[in-house]
Amino acid sequence: MEKIDNFLEKNILKGVKIKHVGFGLIILIFAFLVWYFGASKKEYTDFKNPNNWSTFESSLAKFKVAYPSDILSIDRNLGKIYHQLANYKNTNLQVQEGFSPQKTMDMVITFQRTGQRCDDMDKMLKPLAKEFKLGKHSGTQYEMADEGKGIVYYCIKDSDGKNIFMVERYYLNESWGDIANEPDFIKTPQQTELFNKIIETLVIN
Repeated sequence: MEKIDNFLEKNILKGVKIKHVGFGLIILIFAFLVWYFGASKKEYTDFKNPNNWSTFESSLAKFKVAYPSDILSIDRNLGKIYHQLANYKNTNLQVQEGFSPQKTMDMVITFQRTGQRCDDMDKMLKPLAKEFKLGKHSGTQYEMADEGKGIVYYCIKDSDGKNIFMVERYYLNESWGDIANEPDFIKTPQQTELFNKIIETLVIN
């Protein structure tokens, strides 16, 4: 115990004048460290709690969607929901995607009220076409991926089979550099589940 007291006095409690560090104080310091380092990591299972969800609505694109605001952020001007890593820096991402290395995003969802882009994809990317259904929305999706990153286009159709809306999902996965080591990186299965939950709330006016 005396050795621990000396270590705390020299390395943790510098400048604090105490005669003896009791066992209770050691426990208190240990509990604080556990809380401090644990609190900096987000629990991504929290998105299942509806109390953490907010609504993102656009009068211009005429849609609204719910999202877990304790995990994701929004850019109303660009019509997107995204997740930004706190500390991850990757210069390759800066060159390839135009992002600042201080603002790496592992998940970006963009909403667009457009049919023309999807019409063009139906013609040009037909070999990549896959049918999808999420909640009450259905249509055709196109995915393009390469070396740890990719983008999926979801072309939502109306009851007549006409393209009316597009959702883009950009992602980074575990193959992108050492991103999987980041404590706030959202793993691929969780990204997919989170995206599906969000799209199920999408209302197109």
